[in-house]
Amino acid sequence: NYNQKLVPWNEITHRRRIQDQHNIFVQQVTNLNNNVTLHGVVGTSSLVNLIGFHAVASLPNDPMHDYNEGVCGQLIMAMLKEASTKRLLTYGDNDKSNKPPILRKKHLKKGKIVGTASQKMLLFKLFPMIFHDLIDQLESKEIYICLREIVSLVFACPFRKSWLSYLHSLCIRFQCLMVHLLPHMVSPKIHSVTDYAKQIEINGPAIRHWCMRFESKHQIFKRLAVKYNNFKNILYTLSKRNQLHQCLLLSISNYYTIVNEGYSVSKRDLCTLPIDI
Repeated sequence: NYNQKLVPWNEITHRRRIQDQHNIFVQQVTNLNNNVTLHGVVGTSSLVNLIGFHAVASLPNDPMHDYNEGVCGQLIMAMLKEASTKRLLTYGDNDKSNKPPILRKKHLKKGKIVGTASQKMLLFKLFPMIFHDLIDQLESKEIYICLREIVSLVFACPFRKSWLSYLHSLCIRFQCLMVHLLPHMVSPKIHSVTDYAKQIEINGPAIRHWCMRFESKHQIFKRLAVKYNNFKNILYTLSKRNQLHQCLLLSISNYYTIVNEGYSVSKRDLCTLPIDI
C-alpha cells in the first residue's frame, strides 16, 4: 500500500521499521500462506540463515539504482518535458536539419532516458551547462538544485557526521518539492532517497557498498559473451578469458604503483607565470 506517497514528509511523522516489527510482519505473512504482501513484506528472506543478517539492517539501498538510474533520470526527463511543453527546445530554420537526434519524441512519451548509469549521471550533472539558456525558465529548477546537492553528499567519500542532519533536511525538502511540483512522478525511489541519511550513519559512505563496481565487471563479461558468440561452455570461456586478463595486468611491473603527482609534458618559463612561486 502506497497511499501516503503524495503527503509531504514535513507534515507527517515517519518512523523507520525496526527488526521486531519486521519479524512480526514476516510471521503474519508466513501464517497466511496465500502469497499476500503485508506492509511490503512477501516472506522470509533467503539470506535469513546467515550469521548477523537481518533484512532491516543488512540490506542498504544502492545509490546507483536510486540515483543514477532512478530519481536523476526521472528529474531530467521531467525538466525536458517541461521545456518541450513551453516550446523552449526550438531550433532556427538553419539548424532544423542539423539538430541532434539524441533525445527523441518517443523518449519523452515513454518518460525514460536510454543509456547506462554513468551516462545518465553525466547528463544529470551537465544539464545546466547544456541547457544553460533555458534552465532558469523551468519550475523544476528548484528540484534539480536540491537533488544535485543531495547527490554531492551521498556520493561523497569520506563523509562527515556533521553532514547527516543537513542531508536529512535536503531529502525532506526534495520529497516535498516533488509532491508539490511533480506529483505524477512520485515513485518509491523518491522515498528511498529519504533513507540515505540514516543509512550512511549506520553503514558509512554509500559508494562503499553500491553496485556500480559489480555492474562494471558484469558489463565486461556480457560484451565478451556477445563477441565470442559461442555458448557451448560459456562459464569456462569467460573464466579463462578473465584469468588471462588478470595475468596480463599482474605482469605489468608498475601495476600496483599509485601515481599521486601531477605532471605535464609542456614546458613553461617560471618568469612568465601570472603568480609568484
